[in-house]
Amino acid sequence: MTRKLDWKWILIGVAIMVVLNFIAGLILVVVVGSQIEATSNPAEITLTGGQVILAAVLNFLAFAISSYIVGLKSVGRTILEPGISASQTCKLDSGSTYRCGQEAAFALAEFIGRRTVSCEDRGRDRYDRMIAVCRASGTDLSAWLVEAGWAVAYRKDSDDYLIEEAKARI
Repeated sequence: MTRKLDWKWILIGVAIMVVLNFIAGLILVVVVGSQIEATSNPAEITLTGGQVILAAVLNFLAFAISSYIVGLKSVGRTILEPGISASQTCKLDSGSTYRCGQEAAFALAEFIGRRTVSCEDRGRDRYDRMIAVCRASGTDLSAWLVEAGWAVAYRKDSDDYLIEEAKARI
């Protein structure tokens, strides 16, 4: 299964942004309109700091809400790879820690490059996250992570990646 953008949620996000920006515009028109009636010279129209801040806040809310909806709903979900475990932080012999999970994610992204990733849905966990085996050009990405030393076989789930883990230890 390859996830694609869900255009419905993108359109909903854009619609919310348009509506909130329209409301911000109406507020400014009402404020500026009352000033136009009070003066004969449009160059004399000024907005107070509060009015500018209100318009900016509404504009930001429009952007933030629509971006949240588009980001949360339109693009894929968290996908868990069964049979592997990868740490977020690792400890060096010196005792200091580093973000090995982040480095593993960067290494995986570099390995995938511009290839298409497809995932075989194997069900859901208790948090409704997809459990799937994902491949790029036929390469099992979990196997690659384990063999490259970025993850270990998670024996509690399966023994699928024990050979790759043994290769990584060599």
